[in-house]
Amino acid sequence: MTLLAIIVYLYGNNYDKHVVLFFFVVIQMQMAEFFMHIDQNCGWVNKLATLGAFLILYAQPISAYYIGTTLKTIDTPDYFNYVYICYALYAIILWIFYILTTKQICSTTTKGHLVWGFESTNKIQEYINIILYLVLTSLPWLYLKNDYIKYLVLAIWWGSWLIHYILYPKHWKSMWCFFVSGMITIYAIVRYFTR
Repeated sequence: MTLLAIIVYLYGNNYDKHVVLFFFVVIQMQMAEFFMHIDQNCGWVNKLATLGAFLILYAQPISAYYIGTTLKTIDTPDYFNYVYICYALYAIILWIFYILTTKQICSTTTKGHLVWGFESTNKIQEYINIILYLVLTSLPWLYLKNDYIKYLVLAIWWGSWLIHYILYPKHWKSMWCFFVSGMITIYAIVRYFTR
């Protein structure tokens, strides 16, 4: 997957670079989950991977936006910058709160799926986090200047999320294997045939 992403990055336009750079941020979750899986005794590797995954998860919507503004692939209202800064501050506060209030920072597996140690036990907060994540990750793609790539990325993003939610309703948050593998492969194939 990484080689395919590098090829798309090297031979693509700024829109392709936006998608690939976002892909590289998202794929870091797989690395964090790998380290969580190999240290199910809740040692320091799992602790660092759990803390890292928390930050990676919140960095994804932020990266989708700021990569787009840097590459000038999105045209968003000026206030979006403040929205994403507030979201970053919210994530940092939650991360610090999690560290200060959690006795054992650890992510464990249930039936082969990870249960992240940082998920909120407060259902209202958890729903707010989910909605913020989905909305703020989707918004930059909705403001992509290239309509064709906009709808392609949104279809892949929402399609992979929906498939995983239907297949694994209790573990949909750990959707990275479907999303990462499917996203760059489908994107590269479609872009190759539509150039």
